[in-house]
Amino acid sequence: KIDSGHQVMFLYYALSNMPVPYEDIAQVYSPDYSRTSDSFKRNDIVQALKPRVDQEITNAKSGRYVMLEQQDNSLLQRYNFEKKSFAVNEYSSNDRYTYFNDNSQYTLATTNGSQFASFPVSDETKARKIEGYLSKYTQLRLQTYAYVQDADPSQRRIKLQVMKVRLLDPSGEVLAEL
Repeated sequence: KIDSGHQVMFLYYALSNMPVPYEDIAQVYSPDYSRTSDSFKRNDIVQALKPRVDQEITNAKSGRYVMLEQQDNSLLQRYNFEKKSFAVNEYSSNDRYTYFNDNSQYTLATTNGSQFASFPVSDETKARKIEGYLSKYTQLRLQTYAYVQDADPSQRRIKLQVMKVRLLDPSGEVLAEL
């Protein structure tokens, strides 16, 4: 499960084969490092962090299947009666990307998100239930299961191939799945 920009950063260095900039990582990963201007303390912190950073990168290399979970009341657009589906805002265009507030320098993007741009819901009872949640601005959850394909060094971005997307209600019941 990816729920931190630090995880994205480690994935980036695991896949990009770029040299690991330990000082840059320490700047965003360690509050102690970013708060001090003492060169010796900063060097000590970097040396102490190196084994952990290397281990996180090694772990990221072995975990190519990931899950992202978003919770919001604006994940979907309203029901489209002609298409019998709900448009998924996250996958409405291929140039969208995701970042986390704890480390926004590294981002996630999908290579096939447009294939998951809407949830077909032909069962009217289910569609009414989902529309009811949307009209009450209920926090729904969107789970995206993906394979980590590649790293884009020009944008510090991880490219994901979406495998499955699930929409869940607040209690965890699956409302729709692609």
